[in-house]
Amino acid sequence: MRTFKFGSAGYLKRANEKAEKLGNFSVKYSSTGKKKLDVFNKKGDKIADIGHRDYSDYLQHGSESRRESYHKRHAKTAKVKFSNSYFSKNILW
Repeated sequence: MRTFKFGSAGYLKRANEKAEKLGNFSVKYSSTGKKKLDVFNKKGDKIADIGHRDYSDYLQHGSESRRESYHKRHAKTAKVKFSNSYFSKNILW
């Protein structure tokens, strides 16, 4: 897995690729305090804000063991379709 620095064009491009695979969603860098990304539906409505700027994610570190731990910690909440946790798991992790 290629890693990207948060704030780089590559990071946003990879996050957008993953968002599109979920069903025509897009992401932009967040306008909300400490969050990393805002998620938008195909109409352009903001539907979620994900990630915390002070913590790294799989796009940044590429560690499979950390990814696995994240998935275990968030197993219940990430199953709720279109929740912040769902988008975080599927875009950042």
